[in-house]
Amino acid sequence: MTSTIPHHAYRQPLRLRHGALAFAAVLGACAGQSTPSFDPDGSAQAQAAQFMEVKKKGDIAKLDKKLAVTSCNVLFGTETGASASTRPGLGEDRSSRGEVNVSTLYIMQGIDNAQLQALTSSLCDAATTRLADAGYALVPQAELAARAEFQKMHASGQAVPFTMKQKNGSTYTVFTPAGQSVVDPMFMSKTGAIGNLFKSMAGGGPAMAEAALIDGLQTTAVHINILVDFASARSSDKKGFMAGVVGSDTAKVESKVALAVTGFVSFYPVSELQCFKSLATPCSMPNAYDSPRIVTKLPLESGAPFYSSIDDIESKGEKAGELAYNVFAGLTQLAASAAGSGSGAGMVSSHKLGVKVDYPAYQATASKLSDRFMEMTVVSMK
Repeated sequence: MTSTIPHHAYRQPLRLRHGALAFAAVLGACAGQSTPSFDPDGSAQAQAAQFMEVKKKGDIAKLDKKLAVTSCNVLFGTETGASASTRPGLGEDRSSRGEVNVSTLYIMQGIDNAQLQALTSSLCDAATTRLADAGYALVPQAELAARAEFQKMHASGQAVPFTMKQKNGSTYTVFTPAGQSVVDPMFMSKTGAIGNLFKSMAGGGPAMAEAALIDGLQTTAVHINILVDFASARSSDKKGFMAGVVGSDTAKVESKVALAVTGFVSFYPVSELQCFKSLATPCSMPNAYDSPRIVTKLPLESGAPFYSSIDDIESKGEKAGELAYNVFAGLTQLAASAAGSGSGAGMVSSHKLGVKVDYPAYQATASKLSDRFMEMTVVSMK
């Protein structure tokens, strides 16, 4: 089941008023959404076209049956949230307004890095098995691990675990199977990505090592990327130029707690290599950024329960600080309204919620969704 989660909302009154903050309840998907629901027990064949997108399908269909899974990243969402604000439109009289910012933050609790590392190994092993069961001849991981190029590739990547913050308010902790590192710049921390750039410029980054590995094996390399989210939040704030023109009298954050998996699988065919044996780094894949891949179009979400409780974890100090600030903001808004000089300081209303995970349930649901992701990936390869 998805939980009954509060959405956090404020509507600007016609005249300056305070105490109009609302904290109403919504059930299931956010209002206004009309996205299709994923059925974890449904047919992969029937749902693949709706939930998966294939880039360069013709190239994927022509791939050799021999593959090497050279990278597997699992990103676990550990925090997610959103905020929204009321704001005046262009030229609007500010003296009759009292602006408000609302925010909601969910933090995953009750699970540690050792458990996430073990789950990563399990998810990556199961994903590789899905490819093998579909008839692809995979280079054994033991054989890959013994090759100098594979060792160099992962020695020059970014060590795990590390956290990665997204602009949408989510935070992920990134893992790979033991003995591997993150070699895809898009999943590296800012520091790791910059370091990887300099390594590549010097001919020593993971991309060069992987190109040598692909050349040595004469096979297509596969990167598997799995993202596991435990909650979602959406702001009512509009984006772009017109948002500042029309303003907003409503601030709302809609949210829910539910496990969901997204991801993509990238293919790096040996035919895309450019090799010049006379050079110190003889092979490269200049079009790697445009490689064939299969991507989830929509989250694969489950309503299965995976947590024991959702608790208010905002500290007494945080609540007292917010109350004190809002008293100050209310006074400045009243003073500004009386003087006709503007709206004063904006009031705030924030919620910090801890989602306490039941690890066996989390593990089982994440494993099932990840397996369905790979099952639909295999269907989409044909």
